[in-house]
Amino acid sequence: MVRALVAQGQTVVSVLHEVSLALQADDMVVMAAGRALHHGACGDAATHAALEQVFDHRIHVRQLEGMWMALPRLQAP
Repeated sequence: MVRALVAQGQTVVSVLHEVSLALQADDMVVMAAGRALHHGACGDAATHAALEQVFDHRIHVRQLEGMWMALPRLQAP
């Protein structure tokens, strides 16, 4: 439904706390402690790095079957 609205020229803004779901958007604002730390495309390496930093590197962002996913990191980097 969201993609259909965007295709019609509408702007959709949503607040999501499920990181893997949020990564399916076109752009993302990464926030921490009420402050915007980064804004960029969801497929951009800088966005992935900002997300990993906000989560203290407990996650890593990887592409899985064409979709960006936030996966738990099993060991510290």
